[in-house]
Order: sequence, then structure tokens, then C-alpha cells
Amino acid sequence: MENPLVSVVIPVYNGAAFLERAAASVLGQPRADRLELLIVDDGSTDGTGAICDRIAAEHPAPAVRVFHQANGGAFSARNLGIEASQGAYIGFLDADDWWEADFFDEALLALLEEDFDLYRFSYHAVSMNRRWEKPYALEDEARRELPPDPERPYTLGFWSCLYNRKLLDRHGIRYLPVRINEDIPFAHLTTALAQSIRYSSRVMLGYWVNPTSCIHTHSEREILETSRKAFELEEADFRAKGFDGYSTKRQELTMILEKLPRLCCEMGWKELKAYLDGPDFAILRQDEIRPWQSAEPTLAAWRTHPFRFWLRSRLHPGLSLFLKRRLFSLRILQPVVSWFQYKLMFRWNRVR
Repeated sequence: MENPLVSVVIPVYNGAAFLERAAASVLGQPRADRLELLIVDDGSTDGTGAICDRIAAEHPAPAVRVFHQANGGAFSARNLGIEASQGAYIGFLDADDWWEADFFDEALLALLEEDFDLYRFSYHAVSMNRRWEKPYALEDEARRELPPDPERPYTLGFWSCLYNRKLLDRHGIRYLPVRINEDIPFAHLTTALAQSIRYSSRVMLGYWVNPTSCIHTHSEREILETSRKAFELEEADFRAKGFDGYSTKRQELTMILEKLPRLCCEMGWKELKAYLDGPDFAILRQDEIRPWQSAEPTLAAWRTHPFRFWLRSRLHPGLSLFLKRRLFSLRILQPVVSWFQYKLMFRWNRVR
């Protein structure tokens, strides 16, 4: 068998309930003979390891290779997959998502022959109970001879991309060691350094809004603090790769403001005030650093009357947070909660 064209890396931790669906969606592609699937079991304790081994037994190497490691986080599992992969392109698939049927076909093989550094595809998000969906569609576009540009717009949807191995190896790009939002520096750096990017209207995958994933089970405070660490590492990595003077302060301030309403829901007024008045959040009080324009109203509201901002946040965004993390766990209320959240609030479409 010739070397695989694309290596698909699935990091998994306690994913026994959905791993087989993800693996089958890759192995069932029309041109699966040009794929290799690397499953990295990140210290699972729920029987996921046995499922990995069974999938490998049913689809022997080189079609499937399985790796078991002590729990080190998704970043370490993805990096292991990069190092072990043999394909000219590398894609990442979370264990609770899936590739759409007929995505990897002859037409896609022809697209990959164009040899872009980065391919970005359309996808659709699917609600927690899989009854609602929202498409994220791209228009077909090709860009070549791009100069390095840290200001180039990027998306966090690494799951809907294929990365040219030459791009990753040329710049030594790997996932940075943070356990939450490790995709932010990776997505930003690959986009900034790609010399050619191909956007495609082809729908690559279904992204499931999994209520048990780490981003939905960790507190906003945990996510915020880990994300701030990611920004620090990203800044150092960008500078090491030649972007002298690069700063993540604007991104960090924007992220803090985006998290601020839900921080208000999780913390009492005195606790929140003491937390944000600390030196780690001096950026909130520095006029020379401005957030993205979309976050300017939040900054103005917080600075004008922080207590009123806290109280309003407790009464409004706190309701949706409560619904997502508490009510959705009650099976009898799931249809009502899903209809309220996705139909009324997010205005998603019914899954056909």
C-alpha cells in the first residue's frame, strides 16, 4: 500500500459512548484507502482503551494505529499523532464529532493535489440532543503567495481543516501545553504562517455541541485562567518564530470581556470585584489596550458601573448558563430546554 495521503488524528479521553461513530465516519469514506487513522487514548478509565484496540483489530495497520498514553491532555495526544503520522496532510477529529459521508472522495483527492499549506472546509454544528443544527459555510476561494501575517483572520475550527505536513514541519508548529483552548495558538499560528490557503464549500464534518466536553464542564474561571496561559505561550511562540514585538494583549482583553458575564454568574459581587481588581487583570484598567470592537460595549459597561453590570449579568446570561449546565442534565426537560436554547436563542435549523 502506498503512503497515506491524509493522516486523521483522534485524541480520546473517556469517549466510549461515541468513539466508534467517529472512527467509522473516517473508515467508511469512499477513498479511505488513502487515509490512515491514528487514535490516541489519553489515559481513559471508562473502557475506551479496549474499544480502541478492537477498532485496530478490525482494521489492521496501516489503516488504523492506536496509541495508549498516561493522561496528558488533548495537546499531548495531538502532538503524538503528528509525530507518528505518515500522511502528506494531517487532520484532527474530536472523538465526539464525525466526518460527513462522501467527504473524502475523488474530488477531494484532486483538490489536495493543488498542494496548499492549509485547507479549510465548511461544517455544521449539531445541538446537544442532535435535533438542531447550524451550518458554517465557506465560499470556494484560493489564496497563494501569502506573506507571514499575525493579523490575518483565523478561526478556531481546527477540526474542519487539513494541514500540509510541510507547513507544520517548516515552522515547527505543534500544540502548546495547555489543557483548555489549546487550539487557539495552533489555529492562529498555522493561519499566520501559511503561504497558501484553500477555502472550500465542501462540508467536512458534524461538530457536536457535547454537554460533557471539558469546555462545557469546567467553570468559566478555570477556562479563563487556562486561556490566559495559552495566550502567554502563544505570544512567546510567535516571537520565537520571527514576529518580534507580537502581543496577545488585545486578544486577552477581548476574551476576558467575553467571559465576564458568565464570571458574574459564577461569583458573588465581592469575590468577583476582588478577583478582577488583582494585578493579573490590570489590563481591564489600561486605556492604551483596546479590545476588538465587538467587546467595546462590554468594557464601557463594566467600567461605568461594575455592580450594575454584575447584577444584570446574574439575571440574564446566568439563565442560559443554568439551563445549559443544569436543566439539560434532566432527561425529561431536554426537549424543552433544547427548543428554548437552539430555536429561540440561537435560531438554529431542525436537523433534516
